[in-house]
Amino acid sequence: MSKPPMPIRWRWIHPFIGLVFFGWETYGSVRTNSDLADRNRMRKEYLWGTFRLRTDPRGKIPPTPCPQSVPNCSEWWAARDVIVDPGPVLEALLVSALPAFFVSARFVHGLARIGVNEVCSFFAITPLLIAAWFHFLGWLLDHWRYRRRKKCAAAN
Repeated sequence: MSKPPMPIRWRWIHPFIGLVFFGWETYGSVRTNSDLADRNRMRKEYLWGTFRLRTDPRGKIPPTPCPQSVPNCSEWWAARDVIVDPGPVLEALLVSALPAFFVSARFVHGLARIGVNEVCSFFAITPLLIAAWFHFLGWLLDHWRYRRRKKCAAAN
């Protein structure tokens, strides 16, 4: 008599998948911000996906003067002309982890009001919330499969 296969524990696999997607998008964002830093080293925004995170939310760091080679200083500072097109990975992550991103945005902007760097708080809070959300979804799937299997066994 063979042993039945061990059931997949989705509550442990889903958080890993969510964090892989988060890391994948973070890698793309690091590359994008590296390219933008080559254009303007004094930027005060960090782009993660379609989110614009401020490194100095209260404006405590004094601005440095524009280089003489820049004709219009206000345009040089702005990163508003950067268009971020969300790819399929970001869209899938945002749709599947929408509650985690909603709570994360509330935390990040709330901490920014007291002067905390939005980039640091985003990267500290968001992966934890994504992992917790996907763990909850995996637990729901495991629970549903267990109840279904139990019903099938009771019917036989």
